[in-house]
Amino acid sequence: MKQNPKMVGSNLVDCVPQHGPCPNNCDQCFYNNWFYAGDEPVVPTLEEVKGKIVRVNSGNDSNNQKELVLETTRQYPRRFYNTSVPDLDFEDEPVVLTINPRQDDCWTAVDDPRGLMSVRFRANTWNLGMAHDAIKHYCYERNVPLVMTFMRYYDKEGIQASGYEFRKHIDHDYWDITQEGFDSVMNALLPARLLFTCGTPENSYCRDCGVCETLYWRYMCNERRAGELLEDMKNGRS
Repeated sequence: MKQNPKMVGSNLVDCVPQHGPCPNNCDQCFYNNWFYAGDEPVVPTLEEVKGKIVRVNSGNDSNNQKELVLETTRQYPRRFYNTSVPDLDFEDEPVVLTINPRQDDCWTAVDDPRGLMSVRFRANTWNLGMAHDAIKHYCYERNVPLVMTFMRYYDKEGIQASGYEFRKHIDHDYWDITQEGFDSVMNALLPARLLFTCGTPENSYCRDCGVCETLYWRYMCNERRAGELLEDMKNGRS
């Protein structure tokens, strides 16, 4: 099975049911320029996902050809879906929503958090005000974790502030945030409840991060407990 090199050695397995590039074409998209785009779909076998969590659409978008995505992935006992479209109906399975696909223009404020495992914020050193507002909306007012994914840039012209350097990330070279830039952003945001980062400038591998796995199990445990409480209420045990 072809695997996202960032995820090798982790408890996550990739699945991209669609063929070709993502039609959303978000600004500075990692997927459309490098890893899967143009290749055949990536659909692991049940043996390959045994004991692991299937991360559906780390590239492309789970709302693109949604019926195909659902039909392909129903076989997996543990899975979550990734999308930048605020349609969260994935047959009661957890969803990660990217809330600012255009990065700096605006962010999506979903009022009903049902189905949200977490939200993903495409972060840099100059959209800090948006990050503050999104953290307040999701982490504090709706108890939804927010994961800061720090952007990498193909060319220096896309960078609007200091704190970036040109270096290799996994397999490719980008303008990437420095440790000092990362620290300046996080120091301005912390302490904040339910705030996480996708790796660090020094280490972006999923096997060492574990945030997605942690948030998946948090969501599943919360959903299971909510279901048990509802059943108790129905049976007069509450």
